[in-house]
Amino acid sequence: MDFTEYDDDFNAAPEPTRGAAVPDGEYTVKLTELGIKTFDDGGRRFEYTFDLDNGLHIWKKEYIPATGASDPKDVKKRGYIMADARAVSGNPNIKFSEFVNAMPTYIGGTFKVTKKTNGKYVNVYINERVDTPVAPAAPPAPAQPALPGVPVASTPFD
Repeated sequence: MDFTEYDDDFNAAPEPTRGAAVPDGEYTVKLTELGIKTFDDGGRRFEYTFDLDNGLHIWKKEYIPATGASDPKDVKKRGYIMADARAVSGNPNIKFSEFVNAMPTYIGGTFKVTKKTNGKYVNVYINERVDTPVAPAAPPAPAQPALPGVPVASTPFD
């Protein structure tokens, strides 16, 4: 196929404007999006969007290795994903499935992240959750049954 007919149009196209780049460093950010993207080939990846106070964004995209994949890179990747899951959830003992099922609850949380550029690659590390999620209230203790032979104290409302 001959694409020379497109040359003039593409050569005349203006240079795109890009948003300001976030320099390397540690940032306190708000998690505004978290989801899993599925590709036509069945591959999946986590996609995080972190917003800075100045309107800039940091994105993190992490592919999810296939179940049972034993390549050393896949095994290492699972460790990174679980480190992120522990940091995002604030739970050092969370299971992968628990993290995935609870993903919508993490949106809006505040985190410390580090952005590092290594050549052409950008790495984003989720260091810790800095807000404290509200823990559900503990259920009330069950009423203790009266012991035989022990009188029950009366109250002014009896």
